[in-house]
Amino acid sequence: MINTVILEGLLAQDPVLYRNMNGKCFTSFVMACNRTGYGKGADFIKIRANGSVAEALCEYKKKGGHICVIGSLTHESYENYKKETVYETLVNAKLIEFWPDVPDATFADQFFDEYPEIKNLYKKFASDYRKQKKAEKEAREQEKENKLC
Repeated sequence: MINTVILEGLLAQDPVLYRNMNGKCFTSFVMACNRTGYGKGADFIKIRANGSVAEALCEYKKKGGHICVIGSLTHESYENYKKETVYETLVNAKLIEFWPDVPDATFADQFFDEYPEIKNLYKKFASDYRKQKKAEKEAREQEKENKLC
């Protein structure tokens, strides 16, 4: 039997990194996936990630970030503080791919060949966006280094 789930969508909330008593890290978050076919809207799906997958997600993606999750469907139960049994279905993420929050410049190459002026504007926008994200990442790394010193 095969239990594989592949979801593409946006983070509906900022992922938060937690550590259990053994020091292992994990995160749980909700992902919004557009519905296809009949009906409109989105499905909000609970995802759990562990270890380095959770660490990377929490460091590099925030609410609205575009991701692809590959994992397995899990059904769990636990007892809450009221001593009631709670059942939940979630996706246990094995791999999370970080997709661009805006489409890549190659997207423009494929779809805007008829309109070169729009294509050039789009490429510039995508390039500026990547530079901005790179600068933000470097600033976060610099901030981490300053905290360690």
